[in-house]
Amino acid sequence: EIDKDNVDALLSKAIVLAGTGKFKESVVDLDRVITLNQTIPDAYLYRALCKLQLGDVPNSIPDFDKTIEIAPENLNAIFYRANAKFELKDYQGAKDDMNKIIAVNPNIPNSYAFRGLCDINLGNQKAGCDDLKKSKELGLPEADTLLYQHCK
Repeated sequence: EIDKDNVDALLSKAIVLAGTGKFKESVVDLDRVITLNQTIPDAYLYRALCKLQLGDVPNSIPDFDKTIEIAPENLNAIFYRANAKFELKDYQGAKDDMNKIIAVNPNIPNSYAFRGLCDINLGNQKAGCDDLKKSKELGLPEADTLLYQHCK
């Protein structure tokens, strides 16, 4: 049995639980970790990811926000938050997150494809298609399909 006040042990257990698909149980342990220590970005990140897996997209956003507040360089948190925003049809918010990722690393083809889909959903067809073309230049395998679907 794990000591309920041992943050490291609880966090490790929560990550294992999440990895085996036990998302609700993982959230319980992550809640406890966060109660004990509010400065661990991975606790918020994993709790957000568990919430996504449980279909609780709106409530994942504040945990992604907190992860990014504590660890602004965490591109995974920014990317997953963008996905959550996109799913909630917050295309501008998702695009803003993709812009942050592209500013840090302009060579990730998924970022351009994602930003392009945001722009297309915002009614900015040309900008969206330009980004989809950029994702193709950077080697994204799905780019041709996306270009065919959205930029005929």
